Amino acid sequence: LGSPLLQGYLKRSCNVMKQLSDEGFTVLELQINGRTSPMITVDYDHRCEFLASDGLAIPVREGEDDFGRWVAYQMNYQDCCVTWEARP
Repeated sequence: LGSPLLQGYLKRSCNVMKQLSDEGFTVLELQINGRTSPMITVDYDHRCEFLASDGLAIPVREGEDDFGRWVAYQMNYQDCCVTWEARP
């Protein structure tokens, strides 16, 4: 399974994804590159709005596509970067 660092990232990511799922989030994607904290993308739902309004998540990108305007948020959750996109 590669280096001990990658094994640690994978173990941590699995634990965080389980916790997020247990809290009702839908995990869409996991990215591990070995140089930065693992990035976990979740599907947007009403809890994401509360995390942003409470200051636990910050907007990091915004744009517009065929479906309208979007804002990407991220937060740190147990040394993993959790992200989602919202459509205001």
